[in-house]
Amino acid sequence: MTFQQKFKIAILGSAIDESPKALELAESLGIKLAKYWDKVILLNGACPGMPDQVVNAAKKECNIEIWGYSSSISKKQQLEENPKVSLGKFNKIFYVPTSFEYYKNVN
Repeated sequence: MTFQQKFKIAILGSAIDESPKALELAESLGIKLAKYWDKVILLNGACPGMPDQVVNAAKKECNIEIWGYSSSISKKQQLEENPKVSLGKFNKIFYVPTSFEYYKNVN
């Protein structure tokens, strides 16, 4: 049996409110990426905005794997700073380690 490593695709971008057309395009991208659920892992910043719209649309289509790279140092801080982002969609979530020299400068 051969193991096929999945491609990791980072969905990065704005955390501001966007136009209805931009939101429609984000949803369309998520739906298209979902077709490759068995070949890709989606990555984003685990915060609200356009990247979250993309991964939400993909997750709605199928059980695609999603990893979040948070700017927070803990789940508690993540939930306080981004209460609108559901952590349930993430298969993995990574937080800034407190051993990182500039961890207090995040956000």
